[in-house]
Amino acid sequence: MALVNNNEARRLDLGGHVQLNPGINEVPDDGWAKAKEIQLVKDYLEAKMLEEVSGEGQATTRGDPSAGLSGLTEEAATGTVQQTYDRILLTKWKQSEKRSAVVAALDTQLAAIGPPPGEKEASTTAPTSSGAHQTARSTSAAPAPSKRKE
Repeated sequence: MALVNNNEARRLDLGGHVQLNPGINEVPDDGWAKAKEIQLVKDYLEAKMLEEVSGEGQATTRGDPSAGLSGLTEEAATGTVQQTYDRILLTKWKQSEKRSAVVAALDTQLAAIGPPPGEKEASTTAPTSSGAHQTARSTSAAPAPSKRKE
């Protein structure tokens, strides 16, 4: 798999071979090889709109991301995490990452992205004096209209 950084603020469809969201994307080698044959992709690579990230955290025309974040310095790994918006890829990296600063960056990025579509965030609960938990409610909501008989 190749790691490709899409520096554009939009999703790119590269000739039907690869789709890249903004930030770091994990891309199958065969699809990336086909996409790199397209002149527009070559232009994007030359203009640094797209970058293939190597195991050393440097942008190159061909990298070896098979080691994930482990081949990167702590600073480079943290920077890579901050440019990644793929929840599955971030979760995969978190499973094998041992450095506390990088794990913290992964947690921060996952929290910023939010839960996957269709999955609700856990509700905030607070214990009551009886020991039971009560769901926190927003106090900024307008009161319900009163029902008046006329």
